[in-house]
Formats: sequence, C-alpha cells, structure tokens
Amino acid sequence: MARSNPGTNGGNAELRRLAEAADRMEITELLHRYAYAVDNGEFDLFGEVFTEDATVDFGSVDQYVEGASVVTGLPAIRAWFAKALEPFPGVLHFMTNHRIVLDGDEARTETLMQVLHMSMGGVYRGDAVRTPAGWRFARFRLEERSFDEAAGRLIAHMTAVESGTPSAARPNLDPSARKAKGTDDGSPGGPAPAAGATAAPSDPLSRTARAEAILDRVFTPAWREHGGGVPVATPAGHDFARLAVEHCYADAWARGGRFDVETRSLFTLVALATLGCTDELKLHIRGALNLGHSPDDIAELFVQILPYVGTPRMVQAMRLAGEVFRERLA
Repeated sequence: MARSNPGTNGGNAELRRLAEAADRMEITELLHRYAYAVDNGEFDLFGEVFTEDATVDFGSVDQYVEGASVVTGLPAIRAWFAKALEPFPGVLHFMTNHRIVLDGDEARTETLMQVLHMSMGGVYRGDAVRTPAGWRFARFRLEERSFDEAAGRLIAHMTAVESGTPSAARPNLDPSARKAKGTDDGSPGGPAPAAGATAAPSDPLSRTARAEAILDRVFTPAWREHGGGVPVATPAGHDFARLAVEHCYADAWARGGRFDVETRSLFTLVALATLGCTDELKLHIRGALNLGHSPDDIAELFVQILPYVGTPRMVQAMRLAGEVFRERLA
C-alpha cells in the first residue's frame, strides 16, 4: 500500500525538526573543533570556531595564567591560548554532555569538561551565532571546578564500606549487614557461611588497590616509576614493600572516618619530624604539597610543634622542608 503524503503543517514540522537536528550536529562539531584545536595547539583552527569579534572569558582560571583572562577578537584569542598553554604541551581534555538551546540563528551551549591527567574540569558556556560560514561562537566562557574534595570524600566512603567500618558520609550504613545479604549464586554478596566454617580471607588485591589509590593521590603516579617502593628486588623484599604499604596506606590513610587524606598528611609530618626520619620526611613534605598544602602551612605546622619536639630536630625538619621547596621552584 502506498504511503500517504503528510499534510502541509506536518511536512513543515518535520522539516523544522530536521533543520534543528542539523544545527545541533553542527554546533556539537563546533565544540569538537575547539577541543581538537586546544589539545593539538592548532590555534589557526579557531577561525572555524569563533567569530572575528568573539570574546573568550577564562576568568575562573586567571590565577594560573599571566595577563588578562578576558580577551576579544580572533587574533587576541589565538595569542591568549598560545601563551596560556605554552608551558603545558600535550594537554588533553574531553568535552561531553552537550546541552544546546536553539533560538533561530542563535544558540546557547553548556558543556562539561574534564582534563584527563588531573582532577580539574568545569563547565563551558557558549553563545553561538549562525554566520554565512556556519555556526561560530560569539562568546565562550569557562567555569573552572576542581574535583579533589569530592573525589576524596567518595574514595573515603568507598574505602570505609569495603573495609567494614562506618563511613562519615553514610553513618547509618552498616557495611557488615550489607555484606551478609546476598543470593545463592556464591557471589561476594551470597549467604553467610555455615556455622563452624572458616570465612574466606578478604581479597588482597583490593587492599593493595586501596593503598595504591592513596599513593597516587599523595605522591602522584610517578611513585610507580621508582620501583614501586620495593627496596630489595627479592620475593621477601617484594613482600616487605607490600606489607609496609598496605599497613600504612590501606589500614591507616585509607580508612576513612573523621580525618581526610589532607589532614592525615599533616599528622604524618608531625610524626616523621619528631622521629627525625629525614628521607621519609622529605618524601611526605612533597606529598603534602601535592595535596594542596602550601609551604607556609608546613612551616606553620613546624612552628606549632617546635616547643614540644625541640629546636635541633625542628631546625633539621625546616631545613629539609626548604630543600623540597627549592626543588619545586627549580
């Protein structure tokens, strides 16, 4: 049977729908061109992204760059990105969850952004216009956000639940009760063992993984390039490193509860400075800086414990801190 032709109104509605779909696809491609140009340093492509008189507003990250953070005009935009990203070759980020609101020859966009090699991201907001050459951004703005705090809370919560201890984020959640629930399929959430049976030990890999997740946060993944903390490359040496790392970082640092990782870092500096553990103290001063503590935070901490630990030991601690601070400035 032949298909009937749609009425005039129905046909116009269908054409409008297809036209809007085409506009959305073109604007999405516009966002992709922007990301490609930024990640590859091909700023000449901005002519296919922005209008000649466009304004770019990166005021939310102005503390990280030199000069004005709001620039207008295509040449100024190219120059700003070239200068801002010069110290950071190989930057890589993705853009997703595009929200596009069409209004004739204008559109508003909202796009989530995440830098892949650090927990920094935010929201791109754009005002796009239809030009003879296609859609272009007349205004583009970044609202920068950092996810360290949120990630730390989530890691602490998951670590607490996995270890069977109460979570500060969900104090009413009983991990032991949840583990006791289950099915008959023998999965980790299966029925509890029969009376007299020996419970299976917890998966050692999960404990190692928890410890390594903390190490990645404190010392960055670069710690893996230095032997993974294995001082002696023998079976017993590997066991020693694993036991030491798990005891420190899975049992203490990753246990969740009242103190977050940043606070535990300061506790560790107090203990190592008091004991006079020079190598470990320098290592954890670097870790404290990685976690966001400033040099003055660390110096102030040492001022506080000076009367209790003693001047010679704290002079040594402050000298080691100075060496680490100078390393960061080199």
